[in-house]
Amino acid sequence: MKSLSFYLVLLVTVCSSIKLPPTFQKCDKTTSNFDDCLGKVIHDALNQLDKPFPEYGLPSLQEAEVPPDVVAEFGNSTYGLRQKFSNYKLFGLTKPNLTKARMDFKTNTLVLNVSFPEIVFRTDYEAEGAVFILPVNIATTFEGLLVKPTFNLVFKLQEYENEGRYFKVVDTDFDMNAENFKLEFKRLAPNKRLNYELNAAINEKGVEIFARFKHLQVFFEPYFGGLFDGLLKKVEIKELFDGV
Repeated sequence: MKSLSFYLVLLVTVCSSIKLPPTFQKCDKTTSNFDDCLGKVIHDALNQLDKPFPEYGLPSLQEAEVPPDVVAEFGNSTYGLRQKFSNYKLFGLTKPNLTKARMDFKTNTLVLNVSFPEIVFRTDYEAEGAVFILPVNIATTFEGLLVKPTFNLVFKLQEYENEGRYFKVVDTDFDMNAENFKLEFKRLAPNKRLNYELNAAINEKGVEIFARFKHLQVFFEPYFGGLFDGLLKKVEIKELFDGV
């Protein structure tokens, strides 16, 4: 019985390490254009995440859902209104138009700069309270558009041994910027013309409003860190890169 248990544990250990998906490419660490190659490989991998890779712990990024607890704090701290967001989803993460990467193997640090033509988010929205002396009671949907956003990510990695050499993510820094930010509330006002004018007035302050959307940063930092760490736990370093 002890012998059987030993072999079962050994089998699980051996099988816990897997190769990259066959459609994912690799780069040779020893080449002079390694960083350029890595940027292209990560770019291609993001394109492929329009479908999940469950064996690697990678969900589809075609429609990323922001957990309610992430936006709850934002909703209760902006403009003095009691706000509620639900069914909050992001689109466009699988369609970057430029990805740059830099890997420092001495410090085990990966830096990514990923640019997108646009990122769209949609959510159901409720607000209750008052702005100045005007009562507010809204139940609507709105769509936001980040125009030409760039995501800047820094992953601090740590190497460890577990029947092979692996990386794990020990820290993630995330920052983003965008050329513009647009919002469209579907039913902000009772008539179409007033709704249009209110949306136009809001979008005149698009860049200022974008600065208040800190919940997106609160979401993305652990989100990307968790996705990357999940992959690293499954795949040995020698399977991630050639020449290591």
